[in-house]
Amino acid sequence: SSSTTGNDVSGNGNHFTNVGANHGPTYGIATDTPTNNFCNLDTLSGFIQSDHNAFTGHGLLMQGGDGAYNACIGTIGIKPANSTVKWYWECRGTANAAGSGNPMEGSWGLQKESPMLDTNPLHNVTYNDGLVRYLSQHTNGNTYVLGVLFDCTTSNPNLTLYANGSSVHTVTSGIDENETFYPYFSAYRGEITANFGGAPLQEFGSTNGYADANGYGDFVYSVPSGAYALCTKNLAEYGG
Repeated sequence: SSSTTGNDVSGNGNHFTNVGANHGPTYGIATDTPTNNFCNLDTLSGFIQSDHNAFTGHGLLMQGGDGAYNACIGTIGIKPANSTVKWYWECRGTANAAGSGNPMEGSWGLQKESPMLDTNPLHNVTYNDGLVRYLSQHTNGNTYVLGVLFDCTTSNPNLTLYANGSSVHTVTSGIDENETFYPYFSAYRGEITANFGGAPLQEFGSTNGYADANGYGDFVYSVPSGAYALCTKNLAEYGG
């Protein structure tokens, strides 16, 4: 039928066979389309530091450099003063620090726009902002799914970070609603795979098909009440 995944509806019979897709409840179908683009990792931001990151997976998998906490940001920024909702995304540390056997080292959270022109490394600037959290503090050697909830519904925006669906860190002050913030990730000799809901990678692992209230996204954990996937359809409706 025309609704079958990979079916050629032209009548020419050039069908595609689904092989190895393990995302979502049934098939690994990307919800990112020409009319609704989801955030991904900004590969150019990996050049802010001298020890450059390696990006694969259509800009959703970042490999940290050797001996440095290499950082990157997402491609979509959020200005809380222009937004009326909460925003949600996930990531996973998919590799441990090389040769150490320790939990994946890195961080995840938010980066505000104004310090990005600073001469300090992006990683250090972000830690000074206090808007991130170490991955290794919450993973205990496991590749937990790490969530970010950015609440822009009030004049005092706040940030909640999750590990396997449980809140592990909150920031309730110091987030200026007139600043623009970007999803932030760093990795130390490891890999971080981001999931903004558009097209989860095989390296990220299986999702549970959770979408936001508008039906956008494909997440492991249920999208918190009032939160939305970071995509252009939602931005057009709710600002950002």
